[in-house]
Amino acid sequence: MFSPPIPDGCKSSLGEGMTPVYSLQKTQSIGDISVWGKLEFRNPTGTHKDRSFAYWISLCRMNGVKELAIASSGNSAISAAAYCKLANIRLHVFISTKLAKEKLARLQSFDNIQIYQSALPRKESVQFSQKNNIPNLLASKHEEGIEGYKTISFELRDQLPDTKRIFIPTSSGATLQGIYNGYKVLGCEVPELHIVQTSKVHTIAQEFSKDFIEEKESLATAIVDRVAPRKKTVANIVRATGGNGYVIFNQELENAAKYFEGCEFKPGWQSVLAFAGFLKWKEKAQPLGEAGQSVCLMTDLLYTDEVDKYDGQDKTK
Repeated sequence: MFSPPIPDGCKSSLGEGMTPVYSLQKTQSIGDISVWGKLEFRNPTGTHKDRSFAYWISLCRMNGVKELAIASSGNSAISAAAYCKLANIRLHVFISTKLAKEKLARLQSFDNIQIYQSALPRKESVQFSQKNNIPNLLASKHEEGIEGYKTISFELRDQLPDTKRIFIPTSSGATLQGIYNGYKVLGCEVPELHIVQTSKVHTIAQEFSKDFIEEKESLATAIVDRVAPRKKTVANIVRATGGNGYVIFNQELENAAKYFEGCEFKPGWQSVLAFAGFLKWKEKAQPLGEAGQSVCLMTDLLYTDEVDKYDGQDKTK
């Protein structure tokens, strides 16, 4: 399943994966198209990043790594900190000076990390890693960072075997590439893979969508990768699967969020971004009644007490 495989003695898990799917037709009427949310915010730290770090940190543990560095908009750092704690690895976290106070508070609850706030967290984390010879958890460049996302494909194959298309909120493209690789491992047809980015950061989506005006800020703040070293690979995957790329404005995000009024959970803006991509596809798709199920990867909740903090318990499989 994973390459390279991790021996049992090095595996660290918080019980990630096996997240439920939820019919988004329960929200408001969206026609006859079957659309589901894959609730990745039900992972232990509240993000799909747990899948990546469960494998990646276990691999570091197997290789005897004692220190790591990461630059993050918040969710990645929280997830990495939780898995590094299990593996007894010290983590140097580089974050923006504008990081939301709720996420900063969650990071500050870990005793195995050193936090550095910076106007240029990614640049400084890379410089720190090079200067101190410490590996950097940069998923946009390291193949180890995409392995864990294969499990999304494995689960969808069983949960929604008639999946026709998947809408993925995209920053570096690592999640999409991992999902693609997972379907390839299964040896079955890969669904259309659609990337959804913001009017602020659209490094990959602009390869597919030209009809937009840039905005200086976006509600979906976790979409941050303006370099996107995976850009060419990810764009080629999207084309090969018959997918597309969508750039979403703040107003479109706000409109998409209205579909969840009265819903039993409050999706975060990255989750809403995926759904906004589906709505944009639906607006243009012909015929609308095309067979197969659509899946929106819902990667975050609005910050509430629903997302329990990591409790320090090792749930190694």
